[in-house]
Amino acid sequence: MTLWFYSDPHGDHESLVRGSVKHPVPARKGYDSAAQMWEAFVEAHNKVVKPSDHSYCLGDFTMGKELIVPYAKMLNGHRRIILGNHDVHPMKLYQEAFGKVCAMREFAGMMFTHLPIAPWSAGRWRANVHGHCHDAKPLFYTASNPDQYGFVKSVQYINISLENIHYRPISLEQIESWVQSSHTAGGVK
Repeated sequence: MTLWFYSDPHGDHESLVRGSVKHPVPARKGYDSAAQMWEAFVEAHNKVVKPSDHSYCLGDFTMGKELIVPYAKMLNGHRRIILGNHDVHPMKLYQEAFGKVCAMREFAGMMFTHLPIAPWSAGRWRANVHGHCHDAKPLFYTASNPDQYGFVKSVQYINISLENIHYRPISLEQIESWVQSSHTAGGVK
């Protein structure tokens, strides 16, 4: 069994594909519609995630509540979700679509969230793996915050919004290898 992670598929979010003055995130390039983007994601997801694997969506699964369950059922594996800012529909829909519904999860000393955690509270984990930022933040980055005594605590972040991971899930093993190499070498291949 392998653990897989991805964030921000935004299932039927047309303005994310076409771009919008209201939506600050750049349009997803290479897709003519949200349906085409979703089909490509499902294909990429199911290519790596086996039926016995667990996959975690780090939020913003889909915009339309009527699509939560049918879209989730298209994906291989035991589905889990860490709720994001667009996951605002009735909880019973998420519970039907996903085996676990969480606000955050810890794996291998890393905190997995939708929104990045502030540096002053994330410092106790090896890294904060998150989404939400799309490609406005790079795949790897570090943030620092001095405490009241002037000690600086640096926190490593990994932004796994789909734009940063080639629109396919990333395994926990890959994330751990990035953290061990201080996020500076390698990348998504």
